[in-house]
Amino acid sequence: NTFWLVPCSAKNLPIGASAYSSGVGGILFSTAGATVFTSTTFATTANPDMSVNGLFSYRSGPDGSHRDADSSNGFLFQEAELRFAANIDAYFRGDFILAVEKEDGEFIVEPEEAFVETLSLTDLTVRLGKFYAFWGRHNQLHTHAFPFVDAPLTSSVILGEEGLNDLGISLAYLLPAPWYMEIVLQAFSAENVGLFDSESQNDVAGIYFLKNLWDLSGDSTLELDLSYGNGRNVNLEPNHIYNVTLSYKWRPVVKYIYHSFSWNTEFTRAEKLVDETGTNLGRTIALSTWVQYQMAQRWWIQARLESVELQDLAIDSLNKYSALVGFIPTEYSGLRLQYDSIDDPNAAEKEQRVTLQLNVSMGVHPAHSY
Repeated sequence: NTFWLVPCSAKNLPIGASAYSSGVGGILFSTAGATVFTSTTFATTANPDMSVNGLFSYRSGPDGSHRDADSSNGFLFQEAELRFAANIDAYFRGDFILAVEKEDGEFIVEPEEAFVETLSLTDLTVRLGKFYAFWGRHNQLHTHAFPFVDAPLTSSVILGEEGLNDLGISLAYLLPAPWYMEIVLQAFSAENVGLFDSESQNDVAGIYFLKNLWDLSGDSTLELDLSYGNGRNVNLEPNHIYNVTLSYKWRPVVKYIYHSFSWNTEFTRAEKLVDETGTNLGRTIALSTWVQYQMAQRWWIQARLESVELQDLAIDSLNKYSALVGFIPTEYSGLRLQYDSIDDPNAAEKEQRVTLQLNVSMGVHPAHSY
C-alpha cells in the first residue's frame, strides 16, 4: 500500500463534501489533524469504490401477527444498499446508491440517491441530482446508519417514509465565522406527498439549512441546526415547515474507543400535512429526543422519547418510547435489540414490540457525516 499524509481540518470540509475520496481507489479519513490516504493499486483508478449494506431483522409484537399489518412480525429483509462512489475528475465527484427492498410483497430496486457534486470550488459545494436534503439531524442518514432500527417520528410522520429526498440542486457555502458555520440553499421538485406534492411541474420546494458547530473542549462538541422549507402541496396551497436540532457529542481523547456519549433533540413543525387520502391534517408538530452511550468497546445502550401532535384536531398526541442495546463487534457489523412502546390515540391499547436487527457492511464505504 501507498500512504499520503495531508493536513486536514474540519473547516476544509463543506457539508456537501465528506471526508472521503476515491480518485485512485482508496479511502480518505482524518486522524488528529491529518488526512491519511491509502491505495492498493493504481490499476483500480477507473473503478468506483463499491459497497453493500444489508439489514435483516426479526420483529415480535401483539399487533404484528397479520400479514398486512403496518409492522408485521417475523423475519424481515429491511433493505440492501448498493453504493458506487468515485471522483470523476479533478472537478466532480459522483455518488450513486441503489436500494433493494420489499414493497407490496415484491422486491424492487430503485435509486435512493444519484448525484454529482463539485470538488474544486473554494468554500462552496454544488450538488445536482437526486439526494436527501440537508434538513435537521436525521434526514441525511441512510437506513443502515439510523441510530435506532427505525426512523424517528419527526421524520417518518411529517417528512414521510422516504424523508425529504427528491431531484434538485444545492449550494453549500462555508461562512467566515469563528466557529464552523455553513449555509445550504436547496431547490427540489415538489413531489413530497405530505408536504410539497404540487401537480404543477413548474413548482419547486425551497429548503434552507444552517449548521453551527462549536468545540466545547477537546472531548466534546455542540451543534445547532436550523432548517426551513416552503412550497405548494397537492391542493396547490402554500406550505411551510420548520426544524430545530440540538446535538451534543462527547468522546474522550484518551481511551476513545471504549466510551462515548451523544444527545440529540429534533423539533419539526409543518403548517399543513396531507395524508394519503388527500385530507389536510392541519398544523403538525413532532419532537424526538434520544441519547446514545457507549459503555464498552463493543456495547451501546440507547433510549428515545417521541411525541407527535396534530394541533388542529381534537385528539391526543401520539407518543413513542424506545430502548436499545447494541453489540457492535467491528465497523462492518452490528447486532441491535430494540423495544418500542407506542401510545396511539387511534388504537384501543398501547402497542409493544421487540425488534432484533443485524446490520452488515461489505466493501469500501464513505465516511458518514459528523
